[in-house]
Amino acid sequence: MRVRGRTRRPTIPTETSPPAPDLRSPAKGPGSGAAIPVFVIADEAEHRVLARWRSNVGAPVALDLAPPAPPGVREIDLLSWNLKVGAAHLDRLLGRLREGAHGGAGTDPRRPLVLLVQEAYRSDDTVPGRAPDPGFEGGDLTPPHPEDVVEVARRHGLGLRYAPSMRNGAARSDRGNAVLATAALGHAHAFSLLYVRQRRVAVGARLAGVDGVDLVSAHLHTHRRLLDGDSPRRGLGGARAHQAERLAEAVV
Repeated sequence: MRVRGRTRRPTIPTETSPPAPDLRSPAKGPGSGAAIPVFVIADEAEHRVLARWRSNVGAPVALDLAPPAPPGVREIDLLSWNLKVGAAHLDRLLGRLREGAHGGAGTDPRRPLVLLVQEAYRSDDTVPGRAPDPGFEGGDLTPPHPEDVVEVARRHGLGLRYAPSMRNGAARSDRGNAVLATAALGHAHAFSLLYVRQRRVAVGARLAGVDGVDLVSAHLHTHRRLLDGDSPRRGLGGARAHQAERLAEAVV
């Protein structure tokens, strides 16, 4: 599967690579010594409110903490999981896998574990203290003790590419999609799905040194119908179907 966008797709810089040109305003990745710019996400120009949603969230995060995959990787363990805004106990699952549960997925370097996660929670000082553009946040669905996807990646030495989709209401945190892996990640980019009520950003990444496999984490619209004027489709599930078509165009 190849990831192919219809407009510019800037790479998310990693902590160990030189920062990309500053496309908006520089921001520090959590614990990073390198500046990670707030990058322009492909296709955001197609709807006038996407930039207003983006102003309420923090910077994307890229961590390179996992070792490179060995040559000749032929198998990958893949898990796609909605983390429910940090309520899904990702840290506990990774600990159990390292203890041998479920065949010890991710413990064999020749068979990397990749996690495509949705509704990942993140809180750091790149998120504005107060929403600059009220009315363009997601609802606050945060549980009492959310797991921060960046901190989980650090504890387990994972590669991470995270891009926020929306803010968690008035709270100083956001949620979005991410790719995590027990092997080093390479090129990554993010792109907005068709806009329907909320900003939704898909994240794509490659395993460094593993050719021919691109990995994409996306979270489609959850309401049943599109707003008037958003799409010619009016039936139940029309919004999701239209977003899925657009996603397929980008990744096939």
